[in-house]
Amino acid sequence: MGSAAFSRDVCLLLLLINTRRLMGNVGHADVDECAEGSDDCHIDALCQNTPASFNCICKPGYSGDGQQCDDVDECGNDYNGGCVHECINIPGNYRCTCYDGFMLAHDGHNCLDVDECSDNNGGCQQVCVNTMGSYECQCTEGFFLSDNQHTCIHRSDDGMNCMNKDHGCAHICREAPGKGGVSCECRPGFELAKN
Repeated sequence: MGSAAFSRDVCLLLLLINTRRLMGNVGHADVDECAEGSDDCHIDALCQNTPASFNCICKPGYSGDGQQCDDVDECGNDYNGGCVHECINIPGNYRCTCYDGFMLAHDGHNCLDVDECSDNNGGCQQVCVNTMGSYECQCTEGFFLSDNQHTCIHRSDDGMNCMNKDHGCAHICREAPGKGGVSCECRPGFELAKN
């Protein structure tokens, strides 16, 4: 009976040794390399503590093995990051923007037409007409749109004259007989703008 008890004791001892080897150093506290900062995770990775070790996982918007993480260009794919107009890649993310005359919708991807006429009549003196992505000024009957595309000038049967305060000239107004209108000039030191 002595040899059976000895065999059983040896088996238990071997089982205990193997169990300790599988479980690591039982009784020793696990070192949290992530909390200590002794991990080698990339700055754009998250450190995840595990028993007797740690894992590095790249943050969303980055790809790699955790020790090296590279920015994912969400705008570089076939669907432009899901943006309707423009996609701008930023580190770890992206942002949608819209062309002039449009604003970004609440979903962050679609673009909505801006009604420029709803704010101060679009700067138009008389009539503002909203168009997709823009607007235009128009004048009522008896007026015509000045070169600045915003103010309206009264049209008379005799043609425009400088006596009319709405002649459209900022500095000097000269009547243009025969043309039925006026011509504008600038004071010395100024140049006539194209508008």
